[in-house]
Amino acid sequence: MNQPPQFYECQLSATPARPYGITLWSKPALEPVEIKRVIELCDKGPLQAAEVGQLRDGRQVELQDDTQRASLIGGIELNDTTRWLYERLTQIARNLNTEFYGFDVTGVEPLQYAVYDAQRGGHFDWHCDIGGKRYDRKRKLTMIVQLWLVKKAPGWLVAFPSFTMHRVAPVTKGVRRSLTCWAAGPSFR
Repeated sequence: MNQPPQFYECQLSATPARPYGITLWSKPALEPVEIKRVIELCDKGPLQAAEVGQLRDGRQVELQDDTQRASLIGGIELNDTTRWLYERLTQIARNLNTEFYGFDVTGVEPLQYAVYDAQRGGHFDWHCDIGGKRYDRKRKLTMIVQLWLVKKAPGWLVAFPSFTMHRVAPVTKGVRRSLTCWAAGPSFR
């Protein structure tokens, strides 16, 4: 992906009510039938081995590095089939930003689907979601929806400022599927 993603524009600005931190959305972001719909759409592909940004000779480059991240990813473009998903996650981003963060946010990047398979050593080591790429620098809020169908917590969502260090611990059994949404805006100052 050499070109910056297109934004789904919306207005999310607000004044924070609390200090920055990790937020768990109190209800499922997606219902089980919607999770199945997203997985079916995304598993059709194309999926590719994830790359990570690294500094080489003073320049940021994207490389596949299974010691840092072992997963398959695919983008979800905004279209008539996915508009409901963008609208849902944008509304959640708006609510979270208003209540907790107050970032200057103008839209969301294309959604990213990720698959971490235990048989392939699926993981993503410690990182933050603000990087050296032109569009990474504008990320403000990271939201991750877990695409699992367990009875206790299907479709739960966690959100945090994109500068927060986080990881996907090695998957030891089965497959972990997730959907990431980045709300973005002018670079932090």
